[in-house]
Amino acid sequence: MRSLRLRTGEPVELTDGAGGRWSGRLERLDGREATVRIERELAPVEPPPFHLVAPVGSRDRALWLVEKAVEIGVAGLTFVEFARSRSVADGGRSDGFLERARRRAIAALKQSGGSRLPGIEGPVSLADALAAPNRGTRWLAAFGGRPVYEVAGETALAEGLVLAVGPEGGLEPEEEGVCAEAGFVPVSLGPRVLRFETAALAGLAIAVSALDSRRETRASSGEPGPGGRDRPENVEGP
Repeated sequence: MRSLRLRTGEPVELTDGAGGRWSGRLERLDGREATVRIERELAPVEPPPFHLVAPVGSRDRALWLVEKAVEIGVAGLTFVEFARSRSVADGGRSDGFLERARRRAIAALKQSGGSRLPGIEGPVSLADALAAPNRGTRWLAAFGGRPVYEVAGETALAEGLVLAVGPEGGLEPEEEGVCAEAGFVPVSLGPRVLRFETAALAGLAIAVSALDSRRETRASSGEPGPGGRDRPENVEGP
């Protein structure tokens, strides 16, 4: 509020990070406290049903990934200890890493206008990450895969997506085999070698764009969205 130089009476949007979202007016801003009079309840801005699986990496780069993934839109993020990520010195293994990641996610959620914080967990083993409930289609960023934009055009993204990105140096052959057995489809993000956070965000952005494009096409044609009806723009409060 201070960075935006808000004044008394100006509109404010609130969220609880669990889907709740409201609009109101600023009544008081004093020190680190603010009072807002809520005027109405708004429809939630839900993230797409996408989950990122990323390697343990440099703490700063991992936190940057959390921030940008929340801005683009993601439902969850799991950090995995791959064989080639074990040598990373400051790779998000400290007790305070997840709390720092959560604070970064909160800031990104407010900045981007979302209403639901993603779940963030790790570091876990690859086996534990793959044992999580199937969230729909599974992609593995890898050289030699089909172009991701082609795969995105053929995928029922509204049913969910897990995008896995390996560590610098790539996955070990055994890890590639485990991912293949778990149903991950190799997708290519282009001819260049990308850092893990760049690859994760590139794949996520393409998936979000493809999903949004389909929703816009359905809306323009009058076709109902998933569940049989389109989400209302606003939900009036009591």
